[in-house]
Amino acid sequence: MSAHIVDHEHIHALIGAGLTQPAVTLRWQTEAPEDFANGAHRSIYPYAGGRYRELRPDTASIVGQMLVAANRASVNALYPQDGNPLPQPYEYDPTAGRRHFEPVEILLAIAGFEHQACEIDNWEMSEAARFCAALRKHIVSLLPGYDLARTWAIGPETPTLRDIRAAASTA
Repeated sequence: MSAHIVDHEHIHALIGAGLTQPAVTLRWQTEAPEDFANGAHRSIYPYAGGRYRELRPDTASIVGQMLVAANRASVNALYPQDGNPLPQPYEYDPTAGRRHFEPVEILLAIAGFEHQACEIDNWEMSEAARFCAALRKHIVSLLPGYDLARTWAIGPETPTLRDIRAAASTA
């Protein structure tokens, strides 16, 4: 395996993708202490005996910093001899390098980040992994055709997406 520190632009793209639809708020479980936000913006809420964090414009920098720290911890775990410095402070800037990435590009960016951040013990239970899972679920729902598909439960009469599109084009 290998790992490297991802550019802040990579983090911007992930955070920006999670903020694309104002009506949708990403949430995921966290074990982080409630004071992780340093009092700036409340980002952690109680949930079913645990806690969850939300990605909102006012918490984007906090979430981004968590991702930067997870990436740094992974690189440090893989290359402890390198004496890697502390992560650079992260500040989300919604105007910095805001290019539009297609959902499939964001899915690849999530996979790329996971590869760079997975070298810590218990990665699957980490907050960064949970964020990636929540973002992936959200991005999959944005794929073309997702809103038209009728395959939640497939039976003999379930139309395919091709059938649905063909019927719409002849109507």
